[in-house]
Amino acid sequence: MQVTRVHEWDAGHRVTVHGGQCKHAHGHRYRAEVTFSLPTTPSSGMVLDFGIMKDEIGGFIDTNLDHAYMAHPADEVGALLRDLGHRVYTMPEHLGQPTAENIAQLLGEKMTENLNEYDGEVVKVVVYETPNCWATWIR
Repeated sequence: MQVTRVHEWDAGHRVTVHGGQCKHAHGHRYRAEVTFSLPTTPSSGMVLDFGIMKDEIGGFIDTNLDHAYMAHPADEVGALLRDLGHRVYTMPEHLGQPTAENIAQLLGEKMTENLNEYDGEVVKVVVYETPNCWATWIR
């Protein structure tokens, strides 16, 4: 049995290694779908309370990513924005570029960590960068 919670946020980024337009700073309305799974439905009838998912997913996104500039660790634009007092989220070194793929992995790792105390597991995260483009992290 699986349950999925959706969260949306607005953020800016750039992909410094991109050969086209995405090398320039720009923004998106992101959408994440986080799926949590249990082998069977427990006697409570709930796999995981949607409120818990909202607090954990939304808490991380709202605190770190919403209305922030997501930056590669070496992105000088991120450093400049931070120095000017803007909200900047620096991607972990092992992920690097703030691509949809890496944001999906970031959320997969963070939600696996945050929801670890519950019996099931985060099995999938889909991050939409636009309505037509998305990346999927699967455990």
